[in-house]
Parts: sequence; C-alpha cells; structure tokens
Amino acid sequence: MNDPTTPNASTQPLHTPIRLALGIEEAGSALGLSRTTMFRLIKDGEIKVVKLGGRTIISVSELTAFLERKAT
Repeated sequence: MNDPTTPNASTQPLHTPIRLALGIEEAGSALGLSRTTMFRLIKDGEIKVVKLGGRTIISVSELTAFLERKAT
C-alpha cells in the first residue's frame, strides 16, 4: 500500500544542492530577523561575514554558531 504522506522517487528532485552560505537577507529570513538587524549584528561583530566578489555572504555554520552563542 502506498502512503500518500511518504515521498517516493517520482516526487523527489534528483539533486537538491546543499547551501553552505546565504546572503544577508536570506540569513535574516532564516533567523526571523530583519535586514536592518542583520546589518547591526554584522557591524557589532556578532555575525561574521565573507566578502566574495561583490557579495557579502554568511556561512550556515556561522549562523548556527551565532544561535548557539545566544542560547547559552
């Protein structure tokens, strides 16, 4: 019997890329924070960024570490 809540091969994408970093707005959205708050946290040194070409990105591991620092 086929369970409709269980995904099968035909409903799954062949390859889902793993995001290692996010833009500032994406990171803010992931944390539930505004763009302005993200820029303040970056300016205050609470979140470290990487400049890559013309983009500023934040690694997923940095976001996780930020949350862990705030949880303690």
